[in-house]
Amino acid sequence: MVAVEEYTEKLTVVVDGVEFLVEKSTFTYKQGTVKVVRPGEVRVDRFNNIQIKAQGYNISFDRCNNIYAEGGQKISVHRCSNAQIVQSSSIVVKRCNDVYVTGGGDVLLERCRVARVEGGRNLLIKRCNFVSVDFCGDVCIKRCDTARILRCGALRVHRCYSVDVWGCNNILVHRGKVNCMGNYCADQQQQNEDECKEI
Repeated sequence: MVAVEEYTEKLTVVVDGVEFLVEKSTFTYKQGTVKVVRPGEVRVDRFNNIQIKAQGYNISFDRCNNIYAEGGQKISVHRCSNAQIVQSSSIVVKRCNDVYVTGGGDVLLERCRVARVEGGRNLLIKRCNFVSVDFCGDVCIKRCDTARILRCGALRVHRCYSVDVWGCNNILVHRGKVNCMGNYCADQQQQNEDECKEI
């Protein structure tokens, strides 16, 4: 597992299975760069196979492949291939192929091909192809092709071709097909406006 020291200029990362100590504000490996922007804030660009245990830091990833981040205050992922984010307070993922989030706080997914979310406070899906959600608070889907939602609080569907739902308390549908599965599913209601809470 990767450790991040309290002193941000001594940042430890794992790249391709090898541990490196970032002793200066910028660390470069092959095509990738890790930069300590300011205390508590780190930017990671163009890395393959990188792992960081964030311990409350804000970390942004841009154009990376196979990333793992754990315990961040805010994690931002943009144009990455495969991303796994664990136990982070605020998560924003945009334009990624395959994303797996577990134990997150507020989560925003935008233009992702496949996304899986297990455990979270609020989830906003702006545009994704396939989303699988289990055990989240409020879930709002602005636009997606297919979604599978298990155990959530309130569910709002603005525009989606097909949503399978198990065990959600309150379902509001603006436009789309929602299939209630299993023995329990709350009554569906039509909503005239999209009232998704921004994250």
